[in-house]
Amino acid sequence: MAKTIFSGVKNSEIFKLARAFSPQFKSFTANVTAKNLDAGWEANKDFDPTIVNEWFKVSMKIILQKISVATVKNPIEGYGIVENYDDEFGNTAQRIAIGSMKSVDPKFHGLQDGQSVDHYIVRTPNVGERFFTQNFDFQNFFTLQDFQIKQILTSEFGMDQITSGIMAQMENSYSKQRYLNELEALSAGMNSSDLPLQDTQIVEMSSWTEAGVTDAELLEFIQNVKNTVSSMTLAPATSAYNAGKFETAINPEDLVLLVRPELLTAIQTRLMVGAFNKEDLALPIDVKPVLNYGGLLPYVLDGDNNVVYVQPIYDSLGQQVAYVDATATVNGPARYDATSGKWIVNVTTGGTTADTNQTVTEVLWEDTNENALGVIVQRGAIFTTMQNGVKMIPTPINARGVYTNYFFNVINAGVHFDYFYNLVVIAKPST
Repeated sequence: MAKTIFSGVKNSEIFKLARAFSPQFKSFTANVTAKNLDAGWEANKDFDPTIVNEWFKVSMKIILQKISVATVKNPIEGYGIVENYDDEFGNTAQRIAIGSMKSVDPKFHGLQDGQSVDHYIVRTPNVGERFFTQNFDFQNFFTLQDFQIKQILTSEFGMDQITSGIMAQMENSYSKQRYLNELEALSAGMNSSDLPLQDTQIVEMSSWTEAGVTDAELLEFIQNVKNTVSSMTLAPATSAYNAGKFETAINPEDLVLLVRPELLTAIQTRLMVGAFNKEDLALPIDVKPVLNYGGLLPYVLDGDNNVVYVQPIYDSLGQQVAYVDATATVNGPARYDATSGKWIVNVTTGGTTADTNQTVTEVLWEDTNENALGVIVQRGAIFTTMQNGVKMIPTPINARGVYTNYFFNVINAGVHFDYFYNLVVIAKPST
């Protein structure tokens, strides 16, 4: 008899596992079934389709070859523009900036040691302080039931990979949230009303064709970037390119150009400037693609195709489940109605409070920074703080439900933008 991949698998080796993982298989455990299974696949392929189906089901479940674990990456941090400060003391991060000193008076050229204008004059240095409150708390958890643990114990390989994979997903959710928060911090720095950008921090294009950008406009974009970088880096010190008006020297290696991928592709494929040096567009600073600069607002279209802005709503576990009108005040978590298949949330709108059904799960996104074509930003302008670190905390097993909850906690973390760091926006024409 020709050998198959199942020829070496004997009844005595799989019956215990088969019974544990396939309840239907228990009905075929008579001696005749055992003998037939020991005979291998070829001898049983025309015997009983139910046995054949169970054979495949159990074999495929027992022979575990690969476990795929979803992965997450944070390109913003990969570009080197985000600095991380861990284990802060207290709940507030502080940065101090010391301004450059000015000479007293050129007429005192040639002074000797011990001489001074006046020994009793007090002249303090220009020291600027800014504080950033840590404002980013994060939690995620999952429940692992005892019967799931037994399934994981199919093999040592499976137990290790599945358990570590589940734990990795809890950390992945935190990485995704931090990525979104870092983009929002960038948007806040670009659009601050308390510390708005100086005029020198916004370089407008002379023209921009939305329907089809021209080669001349792409070339102007390159020229604007090059000229701006030269202005920023050639001066001994300048305060023109940060909202805090802090005077300092700017080095090219400290700058990164964030640009939308479609614009980057157009430059690389249509302009000769990108033909031989596609990585940096012939510019003396790093060029990195980003999908957006934060500031995205969710909205839906009503029956008349009008834009209606919405806000997320959450269930009692803190998971986002749907959206509700942005003008409404949400009173408590949403609850799921199994009968209607909708989420119910209590909201106050226009002075009226009532329960409302929510079925909106997919939304459109408005880019409030759509006029920004490129952003030149100094490394470290965005930074994160973490006071208590990341904690993975399992609870004692719940004997009633036979399960254990695993909590992933990040408490007193923060994502901030520092207005003493330099940033320039290459923007579409304002008119």
